[in-house]
Amino acid sequence: MRVGIFLSLSLLGFLAGCVTGGGVAPIEALRYGVMEDVNGYSNSFEAYLKSGKTKEEGLLAAQAQVASSLKDPGSAQFRNVEIKPYGYGKVVCGEVNAKNSYGGYVGFAKFVASHEASMLESRDSRYPAINNASNAGIYTACGQ
Repeated sequence: MRVGIFLSLSLLGFLAGCVTGGGVAPIEALRYGVMEDVNGYSNSFEAYLKSGKTKEEGLLAAQAQVASSLKDPGSAQFRNVEIKPYGYGKVVCGEVNAKNSYGGYVGFAKFVASHEASMLESRDSRYPAINNASNAGIYTACGQ
């Protein structure tokens, strides 16, 4: 019980430090987190390709990963999909368009992926700084 209270108070103190300037700004923490995720994709995908998988298998696996994160995976349309060097490995970059909950296509969005994870371009926030931080990994690895 005491450990739970201590952890809760520690977390509360950490969050308060972030908000008041005593720690890492939340936007920078978000940017750092997505950049670390893309580094992980890069290392993982490089190992996947070195395991004997072909580039075509890698592209298909990455596209399947992206499609699995969509509301209607079967509606996914891909373009400009390519393998790009990033960090110490490689990632798959491209654009995807798919149907939303209302059945309409939403327009092409950039993505970065590996064979086991993907990240889609975020346009959801009304605050540009949040969208920019959320998309930092995609834009750094794949370009604007």
